[in-house]
Amino acid sequence: MNILYLERKNKYLKLSLLVFYIIYIIKNQGIINYFPIKLCFGAAFITSDSYTNIRNGINVICAGHSGTLKSKIAGQFKNILGTNNFGIIYGKNTTAKGLVPVAQRNNQEKNLVKRYGAIPFYNRKTFVIDEAQYLYKKNPDALECIKCYEEGVISRALDGTTISASAEGTISFALNYQTEDESYDFNKSLVENLGFPEDQKSILDRFDLHCRIPRNTDKIVEILVNRGDDLYQPKFFVSDEVIFNYFIEAKRIYSNGVKIPKFQNIDFMIKIKY
Repeated sequence: MNILYLERKNKYLKLSLLVFYIIYIIKNQGIINYFPIKLCFGAAFITSDSYTNIRNGINVICAGHSGTLKSKIAGQFKNILGTNNFGIIYGKNTTAKGLVPVAQRNNQEKNLVKRYGAIPFYNRKTFVIDEAQYLYKKNPDALECIKCYEEGVISRALDGTTISASAEGTISFALNYQTEDESYDFNKSLVENLGFPEDQKSILDRFDLHCRIPRNTDKIVEILVNRGDDLYQPKFFVSDEVIFNYFIEAKRIYSNGVKIPKFQNIDFMIKIKY
C-alpha cells in the first residue's frame, strides 16, 4: 500500500484505524491478503465528514487484477452501512455528467431545475466508482471532476446560470491496472499502470492512499474454494450491527478531531490484555 498524501491528518485517524485493525485483522486472519482493501474503504468512510476549510478526507485507489474481491468487499460495506452512507456506481455505465450537478429546464414553468450527480449526492459521505478505468477511458475529462474535492465545491455554468454544490465527501476508485496481465508493472509509473490520460497526472494529488492488490496466493485460493456456496464471498466474522456502530462512531470521532487546533497535542494509549 502506498501512502500518497497523509501529512494533514491527525492522531484521531490513527486511533480510528487502530481499532479498525483490531476488529478486522484478528477476526479475519484466514484471508489476511484482503485487509488492505478493507482498510482503504474504511478510511474513506471514516474521514468522509471531515472537511473544514481544507480537505481532511482520504481518497483511495484500490487496483489489481480481476478476481481480487474489490467489488465484493465494497458491496459488503454498502450492505452494512447502507446506500445513503456508502455508495457504489459502475464506471461502465457512468458519464462525467453523472458525477456533477446539472440543470434541466421545465418546459411548463420555464424554470431551471437543479439535479445532483453522485459527487454532491454523497456530500459528507463516500462512494466507490467500481471498474473506474472505463469511466476515464470513455471520457478522459471525467477525472477533472475529482479535483473539486480540494475546494469542497463543484460548480458548473449551464444554460445561462451557475450551479454550485458541495463536494466535501470522499471518493474511492476500484479498478484493474491497465497492463497486459492487469498486474502492477514496476517498470512503469503509477499513472501509466492506472491508465490515466497523460494530461491528468495531477489528479493523483487528490488521492491519499494507493492499494496495490497482489495476486491471489495458492493458500488464499484454497481457502476461498473450500467455502463451497460462499465462494469468493469475503467474511467479516462480527455482526453487521457491531461494524455499523463502530464506523458511525469512528466517523464522528474523526470529524470532531480535525477541528482541534494544531498546537494541541493528543496522546493516547490502548492496552490489550492477552
